Amino acid sequence: MKKVVFVSSILLCPLLVFAAQINLSYFTNGINAISSLLKLLAGVLGSLAVIYFIWNVIKYTMSSGADDKKEAAGKIIWSLIGVVVIVSIWGFVGIIQKIFGVQDQTSSTTNTIGGQQHIAP
Repeated sequence: MKKVVFVSSILLCPLLVFAAQINLSYFTNGINAISSLLKLLAGVLGSLAVIYFIWNVIKYTMSSGADDKKEAAGKIIWSLIGVVVIVSIWGFVGIIQKIFGVQDQTSSTTNTIGGQQHIAP
């Protein structure tokens, strides 16, 4: 255990004193890949959660029995909780990107107007 701590402290020493310039491009590429995957996953799951919510609202309005309405109301609440969690994940990914200074590759679009390229934020 002491050897592991000693070796890791030697390897991290230049990083701690900023004496060596470290290339972290592999790290930012990994963050980009993970954030793109999480944003895609959050978008798909968010769409499914909204569809599930609408479906349960329709079931709630169409049901006539008290038990059916109670079951549909519970599903409506859980689908709203799911939407909130998914939107939170989306925001969390954005916060992590800002912390690490990583620009999402899919967030900016390039428009050509009058032969000149304009990049939208």
